Amino acid sequence: IANGRLKEGQSLPPIRKLAEDLGTSLRVPREALQILSREGFVAPRRGSGTVVLHKRPLPPQKHVLLVHPNSYGAYYFGVLVEQVNRPLEADGHLVSHVAVDRLSKGDFDYGPLRNSLRRWKFDAALAITFDDRIFKPLEDLSIPYLACSYLPKRYPGAIGRIECDYRAAVSDFVAHCTARGVKKVLQLSPSLQMIDVGRPLADVGIATETISIPLPKSAAGMQEEVERQAYVLLKRRLSAGRIPDLLFVPDDFAVRGALLALAENHLDIPDDIRLVAWINSRFSPASPIALTRMEMNPYEHGKTIAEAFRTFLKTGKPPSGVRIGPAYVKAESFS
Repeated sequence: IANGRLKEGQSLPPIRKLAEDLGTSLRVPREALQILSREGFVAPRRGSGTVVLHKRPLPPQKHVLLVHPNSYGAYYFGVLVEQVNRPLEADGHLVSHVAVDRLSKGDFDYGPLRNSLRRWKFDAALAITFDDRIFKPLEDLSIPYLACSYLPKRYPGAIGRIECDYRAAVSDFVAHCTARGVKKVLQLSPSLQMIDVGRPLADVGIATETISIPLPKSAAGMQEEVERQAYVLLKRRLSAGRIPDLLFVPDDFAVRGALLALAENHLDIPDDIRLVAWINSRFSPASPIALTRMEMNPYEHGKTIAEAFRTFLKTGKPPSGVRIGPAYVKAESFS
């Protein structure tokens, strides 16, 4: 379209034909055409499919790079990235994405990111991650980048940082446990990298037992494996007959496995055991009662991150004091 090979009014091949020619899934050309439509290159026309427009679009204001982990369908990052992307494109910026894959040995595949940095000129970058090793290829670049991370540290080369504070809801949780006379908490966790309530509970005299869920080597299929392991490990623990006052499960998929284990052990919530779950907004697991939760909201978090980055792109001033994190929401499972 840009070099004139496709003329005004000319129809593009159907999405299925594009996918076959390019050797991709249907999703790839469908999303590409959506981007071209937003940028003014093409438009859908009834009876004609997707046609080339006669006007060339204005050049993008800035070419920005959005770096994030490959979440393999994980709900939170999927929604978050889309919520960040939309307002940036609405402002007229050209947004390129690089999803960084985790390797089986625990490191990351930086190849696609380094290739993008070599091939294209970016005005700025936004990196969103749960593991600060993803920032490594960005640290030696001259382009400014904004870091959104879960670790309270400064990153070489970053012009600013948006903090994702996983502990934001812990103080309310601890106060609730204290007020309700909780004496012992069982923590069923796939990873203590992001949140561990053991120390803050110990500070107020509440004992914590932790069952760690081993993570699979590959990130692909991780959610299903976490759910299965949570079910197996909790069922084994409950079969011993020692029931804690409260079960804390800091993972959406682990909550699903935990609920099944509780049901098979004929334990009712909250009569037999109280439950607090880590849950993403609009992604709650099926439960007969509402769950008290530390709730992450990717819709609101995405808007917050996008607004901070948009402000930087407009003013050149890095954001300060911007923070996202979970909210503590009381419900029937621990009222």
